[in-house]
Amino acid sequence: MEHDLNLTNPTPPKREARSGKEKELDELYGQDATALIKGAMGLVDVDFIELAKRLEAQGSPVAIPTLRKKVNGGQCKASFVMRIMDALGVDLAPIKKRK
Repeated sequence: MEHDLNLTNPTPPKREARSGKEKELDELYGQDATALIKGAMGLVDVDFIELAKRLEAQGSPVAIPTLRKKVNGGQCKASFVMRIMDALGVDLAPIKKRK
């Protein structure tokens, strides 16, 4: 896709809205992320209050209501999920190719 660049008033091209399929996948993978985090929390017997304390100790402070909303809503970026796993002291399984 070519864009006409106006150097006197440069504006980036507008991103089109996410497709229905993208939204469907976000929902699906968001649910998986929620299950992964909650499973790890259960494994080490940590609640949201303790998790927030651990994240703060890492230098990633987050309010407890915000943490709950992100986790329960499946709206966590991959880097945030990894910080949570680190705070919980949980190693994820080695990456293997699916059969």
